[in-house]
Amino acid sequence: MQRRVQSGDRDRRLRASVCVALVVSLAIGGGVAVAAVGGAGASAPGGHAVSATTAPDLPTSATASPALETASLSPAVRSSSSSGSTISTSSTSTTATSSTASSTRLSPSSTAVQSGGSIVERVEYSLLPAQPDRVEARISYEIPDDVQSLRFGIVYGEYEIAGLDGFTETDEGTFEWDGTGSGGTVTIRHDVSESFREGDGTGTYVGGTADWAVVTRPQTRTTWSYSTTNPGLAYEMAPAGEGYAGDRFAFLGPYELHTETVGGEQLSLVVPDAADPASSPTAILDSVAYASEQLHFGDTNRNDEVVLIAAPTDGVDWSPPGLAIGSDARISADAGVDDPLNIWVHEYVHTRQYRDADRSGGDAIADDAHWLIEGSAEYYAALTSYEQGLIDFETFQAVLERGTQPPAADAVLADRSTWASTDAEYEKGALVVGAIDRQLRAATDGETTFQALMERWNTAGTFSGDDLESAAGELGGDSVESFVETHTRTDATPSVWDRDTHEALFTVEQSRFEYTVISDPPLSVASPYRTGELGDTLAVGENVTTRIRIENVADAGGNYRATITVDGQVLAAATGTLAPGETATANLTAQIDQTGDVRIVAGDYARTVTVVEPATPAVEELHVTPQPAVAGDSVDVVATVSNPTNAPADGTITIRADGEVIGSERVRLAPGGNDTVAITTTFESTGSYEITAGNLSVAVTVEDPGPLDLVPPVAIAVVAIALFAGVLGFAVVRRRL
Repeated sequence: MQRRVQSGDRDRRLRASVCVALVVSLAIGGGVAVAAVGGAGASAPGGHAVSATTAPDLPTSATASPALETASLSPAVRSSSSSGSTISTSSTSTTATSSTASSTRLSPSSTAVQSGGSIVERVEYSLLPAQPDRVEARISYEIPDDVQSLRFGIVYGEYEIAGLDGFTETDEGTFEWDGTGSGGTVTIRHDVSESFREGDGTGTYVGGTADWAVVTRPQTRTTWSYSTTNPGLAYEMAPAGEGYAGDRFAFLGPYELHTETVGGEQLSLVVPDAADPASSPTAILDSVAYASEQLHFGDTNRNDEVVLIAAPTDGVDWSPPGLAIGSDARISADAGVDDPLNIWVHEYVHTRQYRDADRSGGDAIADDAHWLIEGSAEYYAALTSYEQGLIDFETFQAVLERGTQPPAADAVLADRSTWASTDAEYEKGALVVGAIDRQLRAATDGETTFQALMERWNTAGTFSGDDLESAAGELGGDSVESFVETHTRTDATPSVWDRDTHEALFTVEQSRFEYTVISDPPLSVASPYRTGELGDTLAVGENVTTRIRIENVADAGGNYRATITVDGQVLAAATGTLAPGETATANLTAQIDQTGDVRIVAGDYARTVTVVEPATPAVEELHVTPQPAVAGDSVDVVATVSNPTNAPADGTITIRADGEVIGSERVRLAPGGNDTVAITTTFESTGSYEITAGNLSVAVTVEDPGPLDLVPPVAIAVVAIALFAGVLGFAVVRRRL
């Protein structure tokens, strides 16, 4: 059963379930910005791009939106042209409170989620040796108890249904959970060349052979209802057999993995056995790592992991040669880091650009600034390659010179209609980005570069041409603002500068610091609940601690700033001054006061953890002694309290007798921890009392004191001594008789 599914075919509202349920919708990659890097043409480096951006339509009442991902692609044929298309996805949700998506990477055998956690959509890919031109995807859902109903659809693509377990297919072509068990699976099979993207008929975005494949996760739209708390939706992707998966791309087949971590960002290079890279894995990682270290676009846009797949070229002609989606990229293995255009760095730059907005149908880069997507990636690929010595200055100049030649030179960058069928966004875009960079450096004596504008873009809800101009004015003055306006809103074309100018403006001696986490473990948690290694979950108010070593590795002295950032916000910092070669250490502590998945970056280390409100301690046992009790005597009440969750627990345990508070105590517990709450009380009146703590209750009977209970203990002792003495005296008398 073969079909092509369009987004409009998949929309249908869920009806209310047993309770007054809220309905939430997420589109996995339903909105992705698609961009491109130039391939190598016959006469000059470069390429033409298809460009498209989308975002799910969210209800106006939503307070949060799905975490969208970005994409970049690079056509292989320079002469090809396209005006760009828009992927359209719409939400079927009616109301929502908080909808966030996160991506997680697990091995195929890992357990995704326990009941009561997030909904987890997991895609597991397999090769089909008997069908070398097809692959199989198992799309499974782990569904917590609080979810009442769930439905999902595949947004685009041609596929056949190979199996349904726990799901039924609806008349609209979506898949509806039957409500049994803790989830279900839909198994599909499709051509290995199916990318699940609209308008992909002109390129080879994914592909493979009988022995290996490069695949992307299908775009799905998921809608669910829940009874109490929105569980949210998490995404996972994994190969069923040998292979490696990122968030959006997966390689199936034998491979070698090479990694390097820079600034808390892990660079993972997947080199398939079937690939013969033009550059060595070490050279590729060194090139990308240098760019990662040099490009400071803000702390919010670094990824936990960037996955780079060196796609084999035997049997597959990749078009475009470079394709980035979110934090993953597929690059043709025959692309070299010393090519005039370094596609590896170009695609890496795309992983550091924030292009999707958290608003309905929005794009974080407005139409009149859209050229920045490819212009900045092209420029920084050339600039960092020159700085590394991978290309000479003449080649760097030649890359920028392309923007001075028609038809690129005739384009008005702020008007996409003037360059829709050209390479102007790459060629003139790179030239104009470089020229603005030069202007900012000249106006500020090298203190400010174009990277400051990139940071403005990455922190903006929507970044427009006006925003670009005003930011340039704030950073460099009126002359720079005027320069930006002239060279983006008219067809004016800047000239390329010479080597002497470059040396004067771009090689200013600066201090450069390396920040290395030297504590073991790298991040620890310290709070009233616990101390020790940081796990996957934190509670609001807990502290994260680390120790960082700072070294000035440049030839100039300067001021350092070691930080702990959470989602890009600096929560702890240590500053100082170091001469060349000097080192210092800093102990930093940051308190986390926000909930949700947060990215913590300290020095060269980074990780994402989930921050939650503290759980509520649970009363597991309740004991009262003695039983029965005696009126007026002491009674001990002991409650055993535990924390069965994976988050710290905080709460007050209140003990009551017939509803009246007789004692309370605040309890803080580590995950899995336990404690006791003990009080001593008395009951002056006889009768039966109900002692409660948490959800437990115990009945205690209070009785009248017996005859001996009424006699003071001292009196009892005196009487006992007297009796003993009397008996002894009687015995003595008897013996004397």
